[in-house]
Amino acid sequence: MDKLLIKNLETIYTFNDEEAVYHNSDILIEGPAITKIQKNIIIEEGVKVIDGSNLVALPGFVNTHHHLYQTMFRGIKEVQEMPLFPWLKGFMNFGNI
Repeated sequence: MDKLLIKNLETIYTFNDEEAVYHNSDILIEGPAITKIQKNIIIEEGVKVIDGSNLVALPGFVNTHHHLYQTMFRGIKEVQEMPLFPWLKGFMNFGNI
């Protein structure tokens, strides 16, 4: 299993139920899972290390934004090249586009 250690992150926002925020900490990732967030994780042999100094991490954060539902309407002639706000207004009342 591949392991990745991101060291010395300035801030880690977890977005967990407790909304935990860590400062000057590390993240250990094993395969697809975060297995540890804490300060000064010991570097094991064979672990890829990335220096996260002066960086912020948002592990697990997924921003679906508005592009996910826009893909359903991208082929509709009436909304092509339309500015964002009229497009959104029309999307909310599709019959008036």
